[in-house]
Amino acid sequence: MNDTLDWNAPHTISTGEELAAEVARLGAAADLPAAFDDTSTRAGRELHWEVRSLEAFASNDGVPAGDAPADGAFAPVELPHTAIAPFLHFRSTARELEALGETLNLTVGAADYETWVFVDGVELARHRGYFAPFSARFDRAGRDEVQIDIVTRRAVDEVTWDGTDSAPNTGDAHGKGLGSVCEGLPTAGTGLLAPVRLEALPAIGITDAWCRLRDAAVVVEVELEAGSTTGAGAESAASANAEADATATLHAVLRSASEDTVLAETGTELASAAAAGRHTLTLDASALPEWSPVTPGLFVLEIEVRQAGAVLDRHTQRTGVRRFERLADGSLELGGTPLFVRGTTTIGDLWEPAWSGDRELLLERLLELRALNANVLRVHVSVLPDLFYRCADELGILIYQDAPLQWHCFEPVRDDLDPEVEQVAELLRLVRRHPSVVVLSFPNEMHMWEPFHDSDVEFVTRAAQRVEELGHSLLVVQDHSGPTRPQVTPQSFHEYPGYFDGTSASTFSAIAFEGEGTKAIISEFGAGGAPSWEALQRTARAHRIDETPFPLPASPSEAWHAEPARTHVIGGTMDLLQRAVGRHDDFESTRAASQAHQARVLSRQAGRIRRDRAASNGCIQHYFRQPTDYLYNSWFDLAIVDAAGEPTAAFQALREAYRPVAAELLGVPERVFEGADVRGTLWLYNDLAESVELRAEWTVTRDGAPISAGGGELSRLVEPHTSLDAGAVVFAEGVEPGRHEVELTLHLGGREYTRLRTAFEARAQLTPLDLEVAVLGDVEGFALRTGGWLGDVVPWTAGAATVVVTPGTPLDDETRQTLIERVARGGRLVLLERPAGEDVGWTSPSVSAVIAGDLHTELAHAEFSLLDSGLRTDDLSRWPTHDGRVVTHPVLAADGRQSPGWASTGPRLQYWAVQEFKNRYGSTVVCQAHVWDSVADPAASALLRHLLAKPARVIA
Repeated sequence: MNDTLDWNAPHTISTGEELAAEVARLGAAADLPAAFDDTSTRAGRELHWEVRSLEAFASNDGVPAGDAPADGAFAPVELPHTAIAPFLHFRSTARELEALGETLNLTVGAADYETWVFVDGVELARHRGYFAPFSARFDRAGRDEVQIDIVTRRAVDEVTWDGTDSAPNTGDAHGKGLGSVCEGLPTAGTGLLAPVRLEALPAIGITDAWCRLRDAAVVVEVELEAGSTTGAGAESAASANAEADATATLHAVLRSASEDTVLAETGTELASAAAAGRHTLTLDASALPEWSPVTPGLFVLEIEVRQAGAVLDRHTQRTGVRRFERLADGSLELGGTPLFVRGTTTIGDLWEPAWSGDRELLLERLLELRALNANVLRVHVSVLPDLFYRCADELGILIYQDAPLQWHCFEPVRDDLDPEVEQVAELLRLVRRHPSVVVLSFPNEMHMWEPFHDSDVEFVTRAAQRVEELGHSLLVVQDHSGPTRPQVTPQSFHEYPGYFDGTSASTFSAIAFEGEGTKAIISEFGAGGAPSWEALQRTARAHRIDETPFPLPASPSEAWHAEPARTHVIGGTMDLLQRAVGRHDDFESTRAASQAHQARVLSRQAGRIRRDRAASNGCIQHYFRQPTDYLYNSWFDLAIVDAAGEPTAAFQALREAYRPVAAELLGVPERVFEGADVRGTLWLYNDLAESVELRAEWTVTRDGAPISAGGGELSRLVEPHTSLDAGAVVFAEGVEPGRHEVELTLHLGGREYTRLRTAFEARAQLTPLDLEVAVLGDVEGFALRTGGWLGDVVPWTAGAATVVVTPGTPLDDETRQTLIERVARGGRLVLLERPAGEDVGWTSPSVSAVIAGDLHTELAHAEFSLLDSGLRTDDLSRWPTHDGRVVTHPVLAADGRQSPGWASTGPRLQYWAVQEFKNRYGSTVVCQAHVWDSVADPAASALLRHLLAKPARVIA
């Protein structure tokens, strides 16, 4: 079983205190060991270091001189240690080496990012990559003391990535600038992230070990290296048997994780005392626990190399096995049970606790995912230490691991791809031993250049081949980079229907690109909202707000708008969001509206993806927690937990949408006319392995009082791993004017499971408009749509005073000229939903934009406004449309060149522009708002009525 119900979980989590209390409850219920460190028998010691910064370093000149005054002085340091510097130079003196043997192994636990290692001034090794351990051996050559120097270089040559700086690099590491945290900033630093160890090298050493299920057996893969014949391990063997070629054996033992009980064991002879390479051992799996999110069963794998009765090398690790498969139709199964992933992304928020070794904080952060009802965490464009993956193993959290190579913002790699391919190989060796890691993706967002370069395809192809050569039990996916890009592996997709200014529902889905018979993971979908006041204050200090043209209000009750700095990254983000949620009178109102927008987008998108099980395997929100006070989206952010630890309204909305058994109400309108019957559709989702009987009951209130014409119930049996359309529901009939709230209670097994609420407003009918309107196009359709308030609709003739052109109606040159001449003599022309670009022919050098009355005039050149229409920005948002979209923008402003925004930015934005052109064509209105298919919405009808009734103006 991969999902279960937690009846003790609170219904809502809306504050940081409530989230912390739920994490504490979940932690108390988890059966976790006091520690779970791997062990090794190798004799050795960790080295102590001092460090200094370097501005430049030329590796071909050898190690930098220790007394060069320009380089600064060394200072003692504890690892891990990173800094925002071009280079760091670490130095250590290793003494009493004779006790370790003649051939020694130096292991660097993790270095960021490019590394040079020197012993007594001679280069020993170079390494480039994302924090995988690497080793190099050297001969002591009679020395009892050596000087070890390590120089590290950061991945990019700029200090930080904050949304404004753009730095060229070789394409190897843009992503870590978002995924890592250095000196309190999400940035590309450099340094040593883990201890450096000097140890004896046995005659035969274990370099890697992992296991997986194959049918009814556990297959253990072990990689061995040939070591020293004179080291400490070899000497102990020689004392027992003087023959240099004494037979060596490889042993594998599987023990219970909770008690010292042998579950299975086996062994094999090695061909010689120097049996380097990969070896495969097969053990009986019948007594082993199988790992799953509900029962994360683990055991201890112990590997030994023995020679002449002595142990040359031993390695133990807590691990587990699970059956994870992608079926022929693209579905995922874990342990023979279908798996639909529901999760979120980490960008940097786990970096510091993971690399500092704060196990307790790591566990708490992972338990926050349980509180979200998530089962998967995507580790985005970064790599974390082994401790993190062990914590996920223990808690049963699935991990979707990025290979942190992100090329789309920087110059991509063109020539030498070997280092990039080997980084993927190193990453696989790190994560394949952990049962929690089920997906490996590469790369994150290839650059957006067209055509796709041959080397880009080569990288994806070679990386896929390399991981298959090494062996694994993961799903390897390729991040989607557009429909024209070659597909090498199954794909995952990034969708942003509501990044900061999009829609909360959309029929468009990138998963259609993958092809028939496949299913994809939507690995990023996001929407932005304002954080808490406390988090905003922290961000202001981190951004040195006194140095920007974007001051904060003195209190949450004061206004905060984008106008002072629309061209600044902060102001630009705020401007986008204001277009989605409108302008408000104070920060608290802005925050509430933006979080409601974020919550609506995330819950609707999660539901859409869950409904589309024929094409998708899961949904992953982007992203979970703001890691620091300073990040590129830290004013209006994508995170659902802010830097102060406060969850947004979107956290609870997504938590509801992510329930293993969930319900969703669709199609309930925002606004209706009085007398309408209000309908919706109830969807039920079941990710459990068994059927559930669900009963829904609902009540309706108007202005807080129950209404007699509302309420009802239904029951449905929902099969395992199913999304069920429970049918259309009439919530209320013949509604009267006022604000109504629908509350639906869902019962499971006779117990109340959850409650859903939605609201709508009933408005009075529009007063009749005494006006004859001539229609060019669909006369009958226009008459039907406006029949409640406009009765005089006639076909168009050349002499008509007020003319409407319906959507999709072609206009030849003769007709167009006739319309121009008529409006110039005092007529009025309204063109509905013309294709973006075609309408450029109606524009003049000075474009006037129709804007909503509560939108600040600086956001548009407002020669003509809707102030006397009674409409506000909220009325011009959230319109249902014929294609399933929900319009969330108010009308768009003209851009800096006074061109209509919808004409210059493509069809996605065309729905929100209303332009009036007077200078050349008299009173001509191009209305891109979807009034044609949304006229049942009172706000849409009011807008159309206003555009028709506005007096025409004759151009002299």
